[in-house]
Amino acid sequence: MLVFVTVLLLSCKNYKTEELFGSWTSDKMDLVLNKDKTMTCRIGQNEFNGRFKTFGNSMELINSEEKVIGSVSIKSLKNDTLVLDLIKIKSNVVRLGRAK
Repeated sequence: MLVFVTVLLLSCKNYKTEELFGSWTSDKMDLVLNKDKTMTCRIGQNEFNGRFKTFGNSMELINSEEKVIGSVSIKSLKNDTLVLDLIKIKSNVVRLGRAK
């Protein structure tokens, strides 16, 4: 069953991993993805170094302290255009109280 799920998820991938490697830039974000799975990222004025992990069409950005700082969805990668959906990049902490 695990093999089936893994094959199913990997078959949904819309890019080849080696196509991700390189420097990507826009007015909002710069992203450098290296073959050794290290990365550098700038979002606005915030910069961080770390590594990245891909799984299907998702990518986790992990800082140098080994904390996941964001998850992105890889919408498409065609020619020299990488389209990402920045699912979660900055902290969005919600504090809840117990209902009485």
